[in-house]
Amino acid sequence: MAGAERVDLLQPAVPSPGLSAGFCRGARVSSVIRMKKLLWVATVAGVAVNLVSNFAAGGELTLVGLAGGVVGVASIAGLIGLYITGRRS
Repeated sequence: MAGAERVDLLQPAVPSPGLSAGFCRGARVSSVIRMKKLLWVATVAGVAVNLVSNFAAGGELTLVGLAGGVVGVASIAGLIGLYITGRRS
């Protein structure tokens, strides 16, 4: 293998003269999809914790329920932010 070029398959997707712009955009779309999935999971988990805590405490305010509600609302705000930035690009 003397003189053969080494091909690194784990190179990051960075723009170069030989690659089209669509190739690099694919990496961004993939990360946005991952972020949306993560935010949806956090939204569902936060709302579920909030509901279970509310039912278990008989409608009283608890720290766990409050934390679940904050996580749910923050995740929804993140999803709305991704939607708005996606429409502008």
